[in-house]
Amino acid sequence: GLGKGGGVKGAGLAAAAVCASALLCLSPMEISAGPTPLILDDARSFSTVAREKLDSNLQDFETETGYKVRVITRDGRRQDKAEAMGARNIKALWGLPDPKAVVVIVQAGNGNVLGFNSGDEVNKLLPSRFFEELKGRLGNVYTVAEDGEAGVVQEAVSAIEVCLRKGGCQVVPGVGKDQYYATLTCSSFAGVIFGTTFLFTTPPPKAKGKSGNVWKFYPLLTMPLWGTFLLLGVNPLFQRAADPTLIAQNFGAFFAIAVVVKLVGPLVRYPNLDREE
Repeated sequence: GLGKGGGVKGAGLAAAAVCASALLCLSPMEISAGPTPLILDDARSFSTVAREKLDSNLQDFETETGYKVRVITRDGRRQDKAEAMGARNIKALWGLPDPKAVVVIVQAGNGNVLGFNSGDEVNKLLPSRFFEELKGRLGNVYTVAEDGEAGVVQEAVSAIEVCLRKGGCQVVPGVGKDQYYATLTCSSFAGVIFGTTFLFTTPPPKAKGKSGNVWKFYPLLTMPLWGTFLLLGVNPLFQRAADPTLIAQNFGAFFAIAVVVKLVGPLVRYPNLDREE
C-alpha cells in the first residue's frame, strides 16, 4: 500500500492487484536467462536504446542508495495467454515484496497509464499524496501524448530518485505546466488588486493637499487580500523547488501589473478632469 487508513489501504490493494496482473501478463522472453532485467517492457513502450539507458540508471541508483526501482509496462489490449504462463516467478526474480522497492507500472491504453507499488521503507519517505500527484501530473493522456510512455516513465523515475536521495518528499519536485499557469494567474491577480488599491490613495488632480488621510494606508489595509493571492502564486514554487526563473517571472508579473494599474488607473478614474494647474 502507499499509506495508512482504510481508503489508502484500498488504493494500495488496488495497486498491488494491478501489479500482480501486470506481472502475470509478461512474456517469457522478458525473463529469459541472463542478468536480471529491471525493466519488463511487455507493452514495447521503450526503444532498445532508451530501455538500456534506463536500466543502467536503475542499476547505478540501487548500488548508490540501496533502493530498488523496477518498471513494468503492459498493454491490456494485447494479451497472449500462451506467453503469459511463463511469468509467474517474476516476484521471486525481483525479490518482491521488498520494503525498499518501488515498482512503476505502466498500463498502456488506460486513461491514466501510471501506477505505483512501494515497500514500507519507501512509504516512510514518499507518502501516498506524492504518488497520487506524480500519477496525476505525468500519467494523464495529454502528457503521454506529448512525451510518450517512455518519457513519462523516465520523468517519474527521476522524481522518485531525486526524492529518495534527499531523504523524502511530501510533494513532487518541480511544477507542471498547468500548475505553473495557475500560480502565474494568482500572482497577476495579486498585482491587479495591489495596483487598484492605489486608486483610493490618489486624489483628483485639482484636490491638492487631500491625500493625507486614512486612504493612503489602503494598500496596507488590503494586504490580507492581495497578499493571499501572491502567496498562492509563489509558495507552491518554493515548496517544489521550482526553477528560480519561474519564481522571478511570478514576482515580475505581480510588480509589472501593479505598476500598470497604478499608472493607468487615475486616467480611467478621472477621465474628464483638467490636470493643468
